[in-house]
Amino acid sequence: MMTRLLATLILLVAATHATAQTWHQVHVVVFENPGAAGSGEEFSTAPDRAVEYPENMVEIAAEPGDTDTAPSTEFRSADITDKEFSSALANLQRSRQYRVLAVKSWLQPAMGRQEATAVRITGGNSFGAHHQLDGSVRLITSQTLHFETNLWLGDYAAQPANVSDPAPVAEYSAGDIDATPQPPVEADYVATRLINIRDARSMSSGELHYLDHPMLGVLVKVVRLKSSNP
Repeated sequence: MMTRLLATLILLVAATHATAQTWHQVHVVVFENPGAAGSGEEFSTAPDRAVEYPENMVEIAAEPGDTDTAPSTEFRSADITDKEFSSALANLQRSRQYRVLAVKSWLQPAMGRQEATAVRITGGNSFGAHHQLDGSVRLITSQTLHFETNLWLGDYAAQPANVSDPAPVAEYSAGDIDATPQPPVEADYVATRLINIRDARSMSSGELHYLDHPMLGVLVKVVRLKSSNP
C-alpha cells in the first residue's frame, strides 16, 4: 500500500513539473533618428524589395484587452509596469532628437530556437497598407536569453493604381438621374527606400538593452516572471 502511494506521489510531482512553464514579459520601444537621413552616411537600401515576415509570427494587440492573433495562453499584451523602462520611454518621448515609432509590452512563455515565435512590430506613418516601420522581433530562451530583430524602415511615395489600365468612364443616359459616378482610383504606395535592420543580442533578465543603428534604435527589457502562470 505504501509503495503504491509513493508511486502516485512521484507521478503527481512529475506531472506538475512538466506542466510548469517559465514566462517572460518583454518591453520594446523602437525609435527613429530623423537627423541621420541627411548625415551623408550610406545605408543598405532595397527599394525594389518588400517587407519580409517569418512564417511563425503573431500580432499582439496594441492595448491589453484588445484582440490578439495568438491564443491568450501563449502571447498577450500587458501593461508597462517596469519603472526603469517607463523612465527610458518617457525620456525618448520628450526628446527632440528622436521620434518614437512603436511601443509594445507582452507576456510570452519561454521558447527554444526551434519553436520560438516572432512578434510583429509596426509603427510610424501609414501609407495605405504599408507602415513606415514594419517587421518582427523574436525572443529565444535557452540557457541565456537571445533577442533578434528583423525590422524595416521605409519611405513610400503615392502612385496611381492601374496606371496602364485606367478604369473606364461610366456612360449615363438622360434617365440616369440617380446614377453616381464611379469612385476615383485609389492611390497605391511604392517604397522609394527600404532599409532592413537585423540584430541579435544575448541578454540577461531584468537588464535594459539598447540595439543601435544610425537611423533606428531599439530599447528592450525582458523580465522573467516569478509566477509560472501569469
